[in-house]
Amino acid sequence: MGAARRNHPYLQNLFRIQWSPVINSRTLMGGSQLRAPAEVTFHMSSDEEDDVPLSSLSKRRRTMDLTLEDSDAVPSCNSDVSTNSTFVQPTVPRNQTYRWKNRHIPNHFNQWNDEQSPKNLQSPLYYFDCLFNNNVIELLVRYTNLYAGQRNKVGKVTVSEMKCFLGNLMYSGYVVVPRRFMYWETSTDADFRIVHNAMSRDRFTFIMSNLHCCDNTVLGDSPDKFAKLRPLFDELNKIFTEIAPLEKNYSIDEAMVPYYGRHSCKQFIRGKPIRWGYKLWVDATRLGYVIWFDPYRGKSSTIAEGYKQFGLGGSVILEFTDVLQGRDPTLPFHLFFDNYFSSIPLLHEISNRGLRATGTIRENRTTKCPLESNKDFKNTDRGSFVFKSSLPTNILTTGERFARKLQKKAIREDHVPQVDLILNHLDMMGLITWSSTALPN
Repeated sequence: MGAARRNHPYLQNLFRIQWSPVINSRTLMGGSQLRAPAEVTFHMSSDEEDDVPLSSLSKRRRTMDLTLEDSDAVPSCNSDVSTNSTFVQPTVPRNQTYRWKNRHIPNHFNQWNDEQSPKNLQSPLYYFDCLFNNNVIELLVRYTNLYAGQRNKVGKVTVSEMKCFLGNLMYSGYVVVPRRFMYWETSTDADFRIVHNAMSRDRFTFIMSNLHCCDNTVLGDSPDKFAKLRPLFDELNKIFTEIAPLEKNYSIDEAMVPYYGRHSCKQFIRGKPIRWGYKLWVDATRLGYVIWFDPYRGKSSTIAEGYKQFGLGGSVILEFTDVLQGRDPTLPFHLFFDNYFSSIPLLHEISNRGLRATGTIRENRTTKCPLESNKDFKNTDRGSFVFKSSLPTNILTTGERFARKLQKKAIREDHVPQVDLILNHLDMMGLITWSSTALPN
């Protein structure tokens, strides 16, 4: 595990780890179970099943009769919140213990093989049709007409009208006026012909007031505060994942959608460019392409039963991991995230799935790793770092680079060593900012 430079104390415990766990035998059975009469149950199994290591089995299954029929059991998720990922039972016990040693071991990760071929550049309309395909447009048209009929409003919306409506919304994102109705004015200083030639003002207002993407009569008492938008979110996530090229590196972070009205899920985050609005969990590629997103629902957020031990942040990472491995479970994807998500058990679980991960970690989540405190480490020179590994864990660092340091007294530049994984983390974590710049529009 690497500790970072002086000017970046929050990167103190930056790491990429491949785990080999140390199991505490006292966690396998309680005293009452050890004193109980022995009971032996025989089950027929194949040779491949006999080679499964005990460390890959969860604590709950080891305390049972060790039957292999339960190996595929999956905890049921909340039926009110639909997802596009396939839940994978975690293999890390809740009370996993680790032993740390001050040594560095070479990595043994699989190499990334990029087999994608270049594609011809298409028109903007082509890419719009890829993202907002017929399924999305028809979903909006169907439920908009349904809601208008429930309100006894006359005027059936067509597919072409819905496309014009979405086009006007996107146009208003980068051509901003004080009032919406100004787009239909005919004065010389506010003549937006592209808007009023495509759709009349009254028709736009009708669609805006009836726009829906679900049937309100079947929602019931759903705990999901975004239940009215959930069908649209699921469809968009499915499209984003299907048409996205396979990338090696992905970054996971939070993004804000500005909103100043009243809603129970509205958040305030100090220090962000957008402080008021909805918070989204966003996963993007190295080019800033959003491949998966999910809105934060506050206290009503539901976590799969098997992911609760990793917390809210860890469950977000594992849900996105399920999405990635649903596309190709054999590729060694590399995930980047910050200290909100990171924990030692989370990296342990990611490594067990054959993936890589790089992230900062908070000082109280290092599971008793004997590292210097942040206060003491700030007094070291820039470029200092410390390795600690969990025996026999591998620390992955692909090389060192040099960063420039300006000496103000001598007015000269010195070169200090820079661990490559730190530079990669800084580069990848800025990608969510790229995609966030388009969200307000």
